[in-house]
Formats: sequence, C-alpha cells, structure tokens
Amino acid sequence: MNSSVAKQPLVVWESVSKWLPSVSPSRDFWWRLTGPHLAALVSMAGYTTEQQYEALLFYYHWIVPYMGSAPGLDGKLQWKTIPLSDDGTPLEWSWKWNKAGGKPEIRFCIEGIGELTGTDMDPLNHQATRHFFHQLRPIEPSVDLSLVDHFATTLFDYDYSKYAQEAAAGAPYRTTMMMAPELSRSGYRFKTYFMPRRIQQPEPTIPLDMWEESLAKLDPVNEARAMVWDFLRNHPEGKRLKPFMIGVDNNAESSQSRIKLYAQTPITTFAAVRAMMTLGGLKDVPESRIEDLRDFIMSVLGLPADFADDAELPMPMSRSTESKEGFENLTILLRGSMCYFDLAVGAKVPEVKFYLLARRYASDDRSLARGVTSWMESRGRGEFCPNFLSALQSIAQHRSLDKGTGIQTYISFLISPSGEIDVTSYLCPEALHPARMATSNGHK
Repeated sequence: MNSSVAKQPLVVWESVSKWLPSVSPSRDFWWRLTGPHLAALVSMAGYTTEQQYEALLFYYHWIVPYMGSAPGLDGKLQWKTIPLSDDGTPLEWSWKWNKAGGKPEIRFCIEGIGELTGTDMDPLNHQATRHFFHQLRPIEPSVDLSLVDHFATTLFDYDYSKYAQEAAAGAPYRTTMMMAPELSRSGYRFKTYFMPRRIQQPEPTIPLDMWEESLAKLDPVNEARAMVWDFLRNHPEGKRLKPFMIGVDNNAESSQSRIKLYAQTPITTFAAVRAMMTLGGLKDVPESRIEDLRDFIMSVLGLPADFADDAELPMPMSRSTESKEGFENLTILLRGSMCYFDLAVGAKVPEVKFYLLARRYASDDRSLARGVTSWMESRGRGEFCPNFLSALQSIAQHRSLDKGTGIQTYISFLISPSGEIDVTSYLCPEALHPARMATSNGHK
C-alpha cells in the first residue's frame, strides 16, 4: 500500500492525540486502534478539516469510554458483541455511499459496555447505553428517548433478578441493546437497537404476537405493519424470515421516527430476495429497480449474469466450516439474508432494506470491494471509490485485503419511495485478529 495514502488521514488524528490525556490502558487501546480508522473514514469521505476534528473529539470523549476493557493477554474480550462482528468487537463502521455529485456519510454502531455489564446488576447490559443517552441529552436537546423507554420495557421482562439467576445457572447472555451515531454534516443523529431477551427464552426471535403486542401500544392500527405480518405469516418465503431486532431513531418524536424491524432468513436465492423486497407481491416495486438489485448482488460477489434466481449463493469452504462460538443464541446470523421493514407510526407501505451478508459469501475483501466500486462506477457514483479503497486499506493495516473476509461485514441496498438507491458498506475493525493482536501492545 502507498504509505502516503495511509499517513494522510492520520494528520488530524495525530494532532488531536497529541493533546489528549491518557485515561486508562483500555481507553488508550481502543483509541489507538480505532481512532485512526475513523480518521481515515471521515477524511476519505470528504469531511472538512473542522468536521474531522469534531468527529474525532466526539469519538474520544463520548464513544471510547463506552467500549469496555481491552482484550486480555489471551486475546479475548470480557463481553463479546456478536451481532457486529465474528470476534466480539463492540464496534462496526459504516460508509453510506454517495449519490452522483454527493459525498458519503460515516456512521458507526457500538454496544455500550460499562463496569456493571454482565453482572447481577446489569445482566442484559442496558445501563451503559442508557447512561450515554442521558448524559448526551443536555448537550443534544433533539435526543428523544421515548421509543427507547418503550422498547426497553416491552421487549424484556421487568424482574432483572431472574435474568441474573439464569446467568448464574449457566444460561448464555448476549447483546440486547446497541446505539449508532450518524456523523451527518448537518448535525449528528442517533439510533438505538434492541434484540429481545425474555426469561427462559434466550433466542431473540420472539413470536410475532409479542412483536405485535409491543408495536400496537405505539400505533394500534398500522397498514404497513399489517402488510408485513401478512407476508410473514402467509407467504412461503415470508414464513422463513425470523424477526430478531428493532431499531429506532433518537432525534425525532416517536410519531416521526423510523421503526425498523430486522428479520433473517437462511435462504439466499434471489427469488427469496425478490419476495422480501416486494413482500411477495404486496408492495409495488419497479422491475428495473429489482434488476438493479440483482445486478448489484452479482457484481459484488463476482457471480455470472446468468446465475439462477433459485440457486443459493455459494459460500467459500473457509466460511462454511467456521466455529459457532459466541453465536449460541444467534445462529440465524451465521448465514442467509437479512432485511428490515420500516413500520413507522402511521406508515401505509413499509420501506424495505436488504442486507447482503458479505463476510460469509465473498471470497475476499479486495474482490468484494472491487465489486462494490465497479457497480458504483457503472451508475455514475464512482467519485469516492478510490477513497473507499484507501479507507479499507487504512483499516486493514494488519493483513492484506485479499487474505480472507471479515472487514466488510454487510452491504445494504434500499429502494426509496422516489426510486433512488441507497447503498451502505458496513466495516469491522477486526480488533481481535491474530495478526493485529500480535503487533498491538496497547493494553500490555
């Protein structure tokens, strides 16, 4: 890699780091590892120098303190955030691709981790994220936590002592709440995600009736939700989809927020994806846009144009034989396809976003990135493609991009009501990769 490319985004990071005090070995570890990643992303996405300083200072003071302990000498974390990565890293970056003539936007998602995480006082690990938002509200008055409060009380049981008893008896506990800042140039926005966990029901795939009970308290009669329930209950492909997570906006009143219900299916055929995007024909989607999505998947994975619509995506052998450690209650995330349905209050028709599980079905990160950038360039949206590749290389200081997958975790595709296509690439720091741990001594 061209060393000048790697060093250029670090100018701001080095300037900021020079004057930041060392607080603890764990914070130093996460800042030294992931701070340069954010610096590269905001620089390569075309943020101004002022915006880059703001992003890094926000990250250092507001995010790093909630990332938990550094890995131990054995290379393991005390608490693993499985939904965001295979290794449990509590952080996921995302690069929302630019429209023609526009600029990308950087977001990230973390699971807040605190001193009480996983203890009898906080077995579900909600306190750190809730503390973050309550600290943030005086500084960012637009933050609205009404939906956070609603789902924190309707998707979980009240008696935390029973959760603690289950954990003491050996029941595996996992991530149930995450937060996601969006570094919008017009002002930062925030989201929260919930993965249900009921007593004696460790899987997040609770029955539809439980989802309905929670959602109906916000909006008793919702046409978009009725359409989605019809698809999930009656269509062959819909029946395979298992809802497991819900996401909400925190900068809008509950009546204005998106309410994104995430669902996973083990099926990867394009016929299943088509059914997902159209709700089995209940939702009108231009055929040209469905073909754009098909072309996108073929391009990203390097599959031939005549790849059969009823064929499952091929999975490299190296991925199909990997360990399921940490995924005991989340095995649905190991393979298949994912989407979300927006069930916002008053919605008539849901928006649907498709997620390609890139880290499982791509051959390597370099060819995957080239597939994405090739598709972007073919649509007149390639201005930032070289920058995206440079940002990836800045994250992958520990290994070559053509040596496996894992940095690019998901790639999403949304067809907006106006017909525009939103594409987002999701990126993992691979904090616990053996090659990175071998060269890191930030916590020793």
